Parts: sequence; C-alpha cells; structure tokens
Amino acid sequence: MEAKETVVLPDDRPSFTAKVLLVEDNLTNQIVTRGLLNLFGIDAVLAENGQEGVEHARSQHFDLIFMDCQMPVMNGYDATKAIRQFVDSRTASDVTIIALSASAIQEEIDECFAVGMNDYLAKPISQNTLIAVLSKWLD
Repeated sequence: MEAKETVVLPDDRPSFTAKVLLVEDNLTNQIVTRGLLNLFGIDAVLAENGQEGVEHARSQHFDLIFMDCQMPVMNGYDATKAIRQFVDSRTASDVTIIALSASAIQEEIDECFAVGMNDYLAKPISQNTLIAVLSKWLD
C-alpha cells in the first residue's frame, strides 16, 4: 500500500514574503511552479534560460532563485557559477539557489551542489515539497 501525500488545506496555507526568480525554459513547468508560488503569496520573476536568469539577478535583488538545470542558451550549472561570481550586482553572490530537475540521478544532484546550488527539487514539484523548501530557506 502506497503512502498518500498530505494535502495542505487552503486555511492552513503558509504565506511568504520574498522576491523569487524562477529560471525555467519549459512553459508547463513555468505555469505550474509560478502557480504554486502564487499560492503562498510569492510573485516570481520569470527567466526562460540561464543567461536571462543571470541578467535578472545582476539587475534586481532576489531572496531565492529556482534554477532549472537543463536549458538552452545557458544551462543552470553555468548560470549558477556566474551568479556565484557576482561582485557588483543587486542579487548577492550568496543568494539561495534551488536546483530544479526532472532527473533524480545522484550524479546530477552532486553536480548541482558542486557548482554552488543550495538545495535540489525533483520535478514535478508538489505543493508540500515546495512548502518545505520555502520554509527551510526563507525567514
């Protein structure tokens, strides 16, 4: 018998105050992840590839970044490395970066941490998993 995921009722829904950057190239994942973030009071800024993500992070302050690993133009690994090298930008180089990936193989998870990502979320993202990550990394 499989364990069922606990569903958080709307009345019990937590609320977060943070500026979040969502770097994701897939339209469906953009819609789902932004929708979940909106449930918790977060209006995320969207970037469709790593290069756009780096540009947004350079020009605006973000409290948290969700970074897809595999994207065109610039992947999430290279974008994270670029953000970690920031000196004069609006987003600090030590900003929390959460990897997003459809792959849950250990080598990819290890690579995420090796390039400077702080945490890892496997897609598809559930509401409860997102709550746990937001609660862990946001004040």
